[in-house]
Amino acid sequence: MSKDKIQEGRECMDKAAKYLKTSLLKWVPDYDSAADEYSKAATCFRVGKSYKESKECLMKASENYLQNGSLFHAAKCMDQAIIMSKEIGDTSEVFKLAMKASHYYQQHGSSG
Repeated sequence: MSKDKIQEGRECMDKAAKYLKTSLLKWVPDYDSAADEYSKAATCFRVGKSYKESKECLMKASENYLQNGSLFHAAKCMDQAIIMSKEIGDTSEVFKLAMKASHYYQQHGSSG
């Protein structure tokens, strides 16, 4: 089952990449859809116990939510990336990710 989830996660990543491509008729990337696909991919990787890939997808999802102006969702992805960092054993990034997440939460609260 974990291999199936990892494969599903890679498919979601491919979909996200397609949403970010521009073309002659599509001038602007679809950041919201890409972020959603990256979030789905992160969940699949987490279920498949591929925590490093899950964290990478969460970081990409956060970037895309930021591009779309959705600070709250960007912060939530950062929170989940902190958990993945803990699972990987990479505690050196936890503080930096927490600072980014808190910054996004503060911006979200003051923008409304």
